[in-house]
Amino acid sequence: MSTDYVVMSEPAFTLKVGIESSALSQLHKSYGVDSSVFITAWNPGSVPRSKIENEKRQVELMEILRFRSLDYFHAEGIHPSGQWPAEPSVLVLGLSLEAGKKLGRQFSQNAILWAGPDAKPTLVMINAL
Repeated sequence: MSTDYVVMSEPAFTLKVGIESSALSQLHKSYGVDSSVFITAWNPGSVPRSKIENEKRQVELMEILRFRSLDYFHAEGIHPSGQWPAEPSVLVLGLSLEAGKKLGRQFSQNAILWAGPDAKPTLVMINAL
């Protein structure tokens, strides 16, 4: 089972690694972009943190996105097994792969989900700092 990447747009939709998403493709077209990054600031390095620490980190991520005037949608990464708690996330529109990896490193994440012009999400492992 792989993680469900749920995007809280209107209507909401779920991304799956390696499966082209017509909803994501339409979102890209609507915003005039050809890529997006699904990212969270929660649980850096896949090490569980307190809810307070995770929420603080997520607020910092959102502030960076607003400062950079990037369009984004609230989202959530959910593992179907339920053995790992759902993680509040964001789908950031218009970020290149390199910019997404840099943001992931900034928040000490092991991976991001990136989709290019084909709207087929790819799990991209990064070296967290």
